[in-house]
Amino acid sequence: MDTEIEIEANYASVNILAVDDDPVALRVLKKGLQRCGYINVTATASAREALELTKSNVYNITLCDVVMPDMDGLTLLREIRSLSHTHEMTIIMVSATEDLSTVYKCLNQGADDFMVKPIRLPQLKNLWSNIWKKKRERRLLEQLNYEKTLTSNLGQELQNLQSQVSALNSKIDQAVDTPITAITRTISELQSQANLTSEVKNALGTILHSLASSNLYKPAFTKVLNNESVDSVTKKWLMTELGGTAINVAQAEAVGSVHWSTNDEESMNELRSFDYDVWTKREEDLVVYLNLIFNDFGLLDIFKVDHETFKRFLLEIRAHYVATNPYHNFIHSFDVTQSVYSYLTSGGAATYLTHLEIFSLLIAAVCHDVGHFGLNNTFLMATRHELAIRYNDQSILENFHTAMAFTILNKAEFNIFANLDKAQFNTARKLIINCILATDLAKHVELINKLQAVVENFSRENADHRLLLMQLLVKAADISNPAKPFPVARYWADMVQEEFFLQGDREKECGLDVSGFMDRDKPQLALMQTGFADYFVVPLFSLLGKYLPSTHHCLETLLQNRKLWENIKAEQGLK
Repeated sequence: MDTEIEIEANYASVNILAVDDDPVALRVLKKGLQRCGYINVTATASAREALELTKSNVYNITLCDVVMPDMDGLTLLREIRSLSHTHEMTIIMVSATEDLSTVYKCLNQGADDFMVKPIRLPQLKNLWSNIWKKKRERRLLEQLNYEKTLTSNLGQELQNLQSQVSALNSKIDQAVDTPITAITRTISELQSQANLTSEVKNALGTILHSLASSNLYKPAFTKVLNNESVDSVTKKWLMTELGGTAINVAQAEAVGSVHWSTNDEESMNELRSFDYDVWTKREEDLVVYLNLIFNDFGLLDIFKVDHETFKRFLLEIRAHYVATNPYHNFIHSFDVTQSVYSYLTSGGAATYLTHLEIFSLLIAAVCHDVGHFGLNNTFLMATRHELAIRYNDQSILENFHTAMAFTILNKAEFNIFANLDKAQFNTARKLIINCILATDLAKHVELINKLQAVVENFSRENADHRLLLMQLLVKAADISNPAKPFPVARYWADMVQEEFFLQGDREKECGLDVSGFMDRDKPQLALMQTGFADYFVVPLFSLLGKYLPSTHHCLETLLQNRKLWENIKAEQGLK
């Protein structure tokens, strides 16, 4: 049933229709698809326009938002399914909600899959190959069901095979390594018997052919369970579709649930790496890795932090990051925290700090951009934003993030500092405030000068020196993207540029001059990256290497990436 065209289909030949009334989400989705090699992507913000496009065009995949004003996604789903030529189209519903009733409603009304926004690049990379595999497996299931129906209709003749079927079951039970071998061998024996009609023999031959061509030595449902890009609810649904196979509860948790028990050595070693790639992880798993980071230092036990309160705190902080921001979102928060953790462990910084300082530093990293809404301090001042008024144009966002963090911490259900004594709390609060305020780029030169003045006579016995080191760590982590392997750095750069463009759009709407690198009509990504590296990142990571020689690898990666950006600039004719 699979054609050669399907088997050999490449990403460039796949026609995709993306439907979302949110222009930012639609633009990011289309760009992500194109970065993965999907050339033929049609994007529309109108469900009604999408329906008209579907009537006159053939699409392989439709990605459709659930909630839209002119026609909701479920109505569009039903309308598309009613068209005669859309039988082979894969429809994936997309929503920012993780409500299970919404998921099941979409699947029950004909959707092939469900994804939670924002959709990340790792989910898009294997989109077509995963869809093709699911279709192939479903067709195999339909074929086997057809053969089962055909066989049952043969009635009395097939009853004569009961003894052979019993023997087959026995062989399956005894098979250890490859039970499929016993199945195919027994079917072959049945097929060779003279008392069977040609219709039965042909049916058995078809089953044999299906078994031989479907890689059943490694069942399809195992592949699904091992595929991190597929959410758990979809996995459960697929398993039901693939024959009602029982699922282990731990493998079929609801979307948004968190497995807090992960604690393998491989994950810990990966978390300590300077080259960590957060884009290979599911966003819902990041809170688990944060839990591992804090537990690695034994901080929760040392400061008598209730583990359930800590988990609630992490989830609450995540909820206050704006998921629609291309850059300043919870993934960035985690990436900064992981980078700080790598400097503490692989970089050796933990040997200079107390446990309370490490605790405070990691909390500062987690919270440093909480509530960020994708606009910088300059824009807030230019538009006389209420936050600019509140904080007197001084480190506006940084003060806002700090205040929001402590507002959350002040609630009993999230108060991870409940068992600190007064002196410990005052110290932790001071350290967190100073660390978050240090991430203000306007303070960059001032911080560099202080660090240069101290580096030659740094003393771990000096509390002010240790605070400077903490500020260096969180500051370096905050701008560490250019010091990651180039594919990771490049994706972060794209996300920064997209968020810049969104501010540039707002500046045009407000009649303001468009800030540098923020005009989407004049993209200068490579120039932005080399300039940012030269003026901010290289000087800071050079200092980091003086304080922590083990982090020199980061500077080497940064300089290699800068050469690649220079090459891109040369190709584009930029100076």
